[in-house]
Amino acid sequence: IPLFLKHERAIKEYLHANLDYIALCHWNGNIDNAWFWTNPDGALECGLMDWARVAQIPLAQAVWGCFSSAEVELWENHLDEVLAEFAAEYHRAGGPAIDVRELKLQLHFVTVMMGLAYLMDAPRVIQKEMPDLATVKDRFDPRFVANETARVQLHAVTKVLTQWQRHDFGKVLERFLKR
Repeated sequence: IPLFLKHERAIKEYLHANLDYIALCHWNGNIDNAWFWTNPDGALECGLMDWARVAQIPLAQAVWGCFSSAEVELWENHLDEVLAEFAAEYHRAGGPAIDVRELKLQLHFVTVMMGLAYLMDAPRVIQKEMPDLATVKDRFDPRFVANETARVQLHAVTKVLTQWQRHDFGKVLERFLKR
C-alpha cells in the first residue's frame, strides 16, 4: 500500500496518458444505472438512467465500474474474456484498437486505487452496520442480504483483496516502475 501511495501521481498520469484508452464513459455503469428494451426490429437496446459523473475517463475505470458488482468468481474465471470482448466491441463501435494486456494492467491499477480510496474503512463500516457480525455465517447470511451497505462493502473489498492476492499487485507495480 505505501508503494502505491508513493507512486499515486505516476499511476494517475499513466492512466490518463494514452488517449486511445480514454473515452466518454460512465464511471459506474452497473446494471442498476441502465434500462433495457427491445426495439421494433427485435434487437435489445440499452440506455443509461444515471448520467452523474459521466466524463472522459480511462476505459479501465469504466470497466471497473461496470464490472465491479460482478461476483468474484466471474473476475477470477472470465476477466480476460470480458476484457477481450470489451476491447473488440470498443473497436467495432469506432474506438481505436487497444491492447487487452495494457487494458488489464490499467484495470489492475484502477482496482488498487479505487480500493485504497473507497474501501480502506470497509471493515469498520461493515462492523457498524452489523454489530452482531461475529454470528454471521457467511456473505449469504440473511442479515447481509438485507443490509445493502454491509453487503456492498463486503463484496467490493473482497473483490479488491482477491484480485490483489491473485495478481500480486505489488509485483505488478514494480514491473511497471521498471518500464
